[in-house]
Amino acid sequence: MADKRRKIELLINDPEIKKDLKEILVRLPAHDLARYTL
Repeated sequence: MADKRRKIELLINDPEIKKDLKEILVRLPAHDLARYTL
């Protein structure tokens, strides 16, 4: 599980992906956002 989380963190830290992620997060309803951040 920790290994999976590390891979996700690496992806999130990629500048292009981070930009895309922000676009996705902006479109998500607040309750979905809460579910993803937990």
